Amino acid sequence: GLVLHFVVALGWTVMFWVLLQRWTHLRAWTASTRGAVLAGLVYGAVVWLLMDGVVLPLSHARATPVTAAWFWIQLATHPFVVGLPIAVILGRAGRPARVDAPAPVPRAAAGTR
Repeated sequence: GLVLHFVVALGWTVMFWVLLQRWTHLRAWTASTRGAVLAGLVYGAVVWLLMDGVVLPLSHARATPVTAAWFWIQLATHPFVVGLPIAVILGRAGRPARVDAPAPVPRAAAGTR
């Protein structure tokens, strides 16, 4: 069960990466930390809603009723524990390197002239 959970999380991560590659506006939003946080919070909520409303019913599992406390607990936590890490990590990876920062010197070349 735990392995399957991580495989599903990897799938949502790959989905965000694909969206990041294809959607210029998403790249622009995640260029700043604030934008990445906001995009991540929204993405986490969308992940939960799609998992509960689409994926679970396709697997013949029952969707969580909106009236159940568990639905709202998941909707409140997924933005922080799923969407936020995905957006911040992938948004940071997609940012261009700073131009004004000096290039790192390789250790082997540092002492040789």
